Amino acid sequence: MTGVTYGGTPLTRIGFRNGHGNANRVEIWSLAAPSPGTANVVVSLSGSVDVVGGAISFSGVNQTTPFGTFVSAQGTSASPSVTASSAAGQAVLDSYEANDGPDGDAEPADAKPPAG
Repeated sequence: MTGVTYGGTPLTRIGFRNGHGNANRVEIWSLAAPSPGTANVVVSLSGSVDVVGGAISFSGVNQTTPFGTFVSAQGTSASPSVTASSAAGQAVLDSYEANDGPDGDAEPADAKPPAG
């Protein structure tokens, strides 16, 4: 990805991780305190690639530091895990990508409510 915008306003990339063997990649982007209402999320890519995307809106999240430090891991474990910390009012978002998983596709992201 070369960029993401919401209603023409650029998002900030929180972090990314290439999967095992660079077969897949996850990127997390954020925009604190966007303008109210609806707008298009536009993803800019370099070249022709397969992409799965999604957008999530949170309320009650700290607008100064909505996310803590990006953490990630990669490997071939049958029971993958990663530990993430957060402060009050921060959102925790996790994503699991699988190459050649049970259905051959990446799995969807799960959102967690802000830490309290």
